[in-house]
Amino acid sequence: MSPYDRARLALKLKDVIAAQAKEKQRGGQGGVLLYQNSDKASESIHTTITLAKEAGVSHDTIHKVEVIEEKAPEVIKQKARTGEISTRRL
Repeated sequence: MSPYDRARLALKLKDVIAAQAKEKQRGGQGGVLLYQNSDKASESIHTTITLAKEAGVSHDTIHKVEVIEEKAPEVIKQKARTGEISTRRL
């Protein structure tokens, strides 16, 4: 399986991993979150790193694949999925 495909599969777990990260931030104070708004960016970074580890790719590849899958035209997606273009060149 290509790195692109592994990243695509890992991204399907993004909401689950993010929810787990958020739950770890909860304290015993009735479920009140114990982080500030500035920590939300950190939570997102940790989610991306976790997804990258699961997929065996870099966090940069996870980010690039996510952007491609969300915003690229279908022709670009197809070329990335078949390996015709590489995320390294994007």
